[in-house]
Amino acid sequence: MIYKNFFETRNYEQDSSSHINNANFFRYLEEARVKMMEEKKFPIEDVHKESVQMILYKYICNFKNQIKYPEIILIQSKQISTKKVRGVLRQEIYNAENKLSFEADAYWAYFSEDKSKLNKLVEFASKFGGENVENTKLIESKKFIKDKNHFSTKTLIQVRPYEIDAFQHVNNSVYANYFEMGRWNLRKEILGDINYFKKLGLKSVLTFLEIDFLKPCFNLEELELNTYLVELNQYSVSYYQELKSNDQLKSTSYSICNLIDTENRVSKFDNFSYSKYFSKLF
Repeated sequence: MIYKNFFETRNYEQDSSSHINNANFFRYLEEARVKMMEEKKFPIEDVHKESVQMILYKYICNFKNQIKYPEIILIQSKQISTKKVRGVLRQEIYNAENKLSFEADAYWAYFSEDKSKLNKLVEFASKFGGENVENTKLIESKKFIKDKNHFSTKTLIQVRPYEIDAFQHVNNSVYANYFEMGRWNLRKEILGDINYFKKLGLKSVLTFLEIDFLKPCFNLEELELNTYLVELNQYSVSYYQELKSNDQLKSTSYSICNLIDTENRVSKFDNFSYSKYFSKLF
């Protein structure tokens, strides 16, 4: 079964490129999941009452078309895999022109520290999943190999209270903001001017993102984000990122960014920026 929800974009969700910032997509997805649970007569409150957690442990995403303000967007959610206490939910966002703007595979699981709740976990997973749409191919992972010689930069982050959700840890949608900050810092360190591409009439846009959620982050926790430049050609730049706390790995991310022009066509890096990026790669 495919669940459909409509949302209206908000002015404050736009970023400096005058389109809806990618991090907001994950907030849309979460709200759509909650609405989906309500349609299935399995409200999220039922999970909270049992001291059980519904967790996302991985996102693999493709960004295809921009979303702007104001727009009415459609989010479609469908289960493509359910196994005991975990599964994969495909979520797609369509813009006002009914073009696929974003697709994500959300890898989910039900979890409890209380081992006696295993039957409850299986029950909840069955309620949330169990309606698998056949013949849907998973979005392919594009993990990169980090090399000690790859240029990197460090970003220090403190978790803010408003980033904590009802499960008492950092909400999954916030991690996209953390990783974006790391990419901006690396770009600034290489190119010097954060408006370099903007002055050329170009935008750097995220086209692929994979996030692995390994351990939760908590209120006021001090985090260290290391961002590595791992691959480069004249059309895209790829990053690997590690989010840590006291040397404990909390989350990792793999991402690919392209340049687009004013007509939303993929553009080449100019020779100057390409050579600066390349000189930092090794």
